[in-house]
Amino acid sequence: MGGLSTAPLNPIEQKQLKEIQSSLAILQGKLAGGAVDESTGKVLMQLSVCVAGKDYAGANQLQTQLANSVWKAHKDFLKGTKFLIQLAQKKL
Repeated sequence: MGGLSTAPLNPIEQKQLKEIQSSLAILQGKLAGGAVDESTGKVLMQLSVCVAGKDYAGANQLQTQLANSVWKAHKDFLKGTKFLIQLAQKKL
């Protein structure tokens, strides 16, 4: 995400970046506390590989899969993953 924090962002994108950062902090806390099951963790790892490899279509598919299957338990960070994919696709 380092590239996004240095990219020129309009005010809406800056707000989205803050949401991404907040969501990542929530995710880190959940991971540290064991609140993310193994299958969800695997999908999140795949999603991060897709974003790092600029496979945004694949990342979107995985994000949608997570939203459809674990939204209730993880909506607090899943919205940020959507913003991450959108901003990365536009700015990186």
